Amino acid sequence: MNRDETQLVRLIALLLTDGGISKASKNLYEIYITNNSNIILNMFEACIEDLFGKQKFYRYKFKTVKKVKITSKEIGIYLLKFSSSYRTRPCNTYPKCLDKTLCRICRSINGYPPARIPKFILNGKIEIRQEFLKIAFSADGCIEFYENKNKKNNKKSNKKSIQRRISLFCSNPYILKQFKTMIKKCGFNITFTKTEIRITGKKQLNKFKNEIGFLDGVVVSSKSKFWCGYDKNELLRIVLNSYWTDIKSQSNPLIAGSSRNVS
Repeated sequence: MNRDETQLVRLIALLLTDGGISKASKNLYEIYITNNSNIILNMFEACIEDLFGKQKFYRYKFKTVKKVKITSKEIGIYLLKFSSSYRTRPCNTYPKCLDKTLCRICRSINGYPPARIPKFILNGKIEIRQEFLKIAFSADGCIEFYENKNKKNNKKSNKKSIQRRISLFCSNPYILKQFKTMIKKCGFNITFTKTEIRITGKKQLNKFKNEIGFLDGVVVSSKSKFWCGYDKNELLRIVLNSYWTDIKSQSNPLIAGSSRNVS
């Protein structure tokens, strides 16, 4: 991929996960992202400036997360050529439109905006799909590594049940279906629920590490009581190393006293 194509793929991935485009006024669009990772926020700004030149960004605290936005007619029109909406939440949830004549997101399909992963990404070269997934998993993905206390331990071998998986969350059924297709095209075996795609197993997790990975410097969020602040790539390395670590010992600091942790 050339530089512009890479930045466009990254920007679309950011918008379809933690970002969006809405009408700021009749002639202006607001292009924004909300995330507490400065790595992701800085990438959002860099993608836009690489593609569209120097811009004036507004960065501020929005509720409990950081938000970066710009307003532009031209950038909004250009990006909406690839997806007619970047909103993935249901149309009846916050934020609701006050004036439906000014907003595209109200053109819903079964209660969801018509947000879609563009075909040039979904059906693109493997490196395009891998880059898109790296951004998506960095923004809306997590690593789960904990002792599964809901399952009975194997009494004969006295082994603990350890949960190791990478998950990608998406509440939009249409985008989720596209994610499943893309991940399978990249050669992964997955399981899924209505809002989550899961990658499990030593072979699959190692494949993710080598072929997808997370953005360098993106850390586990405060939602995780035990792994908060860990670099996601480093945590993935710890998870993979645990397959060869003695996890039976209660003195193992990675397992003892840990609970379900989501990043």
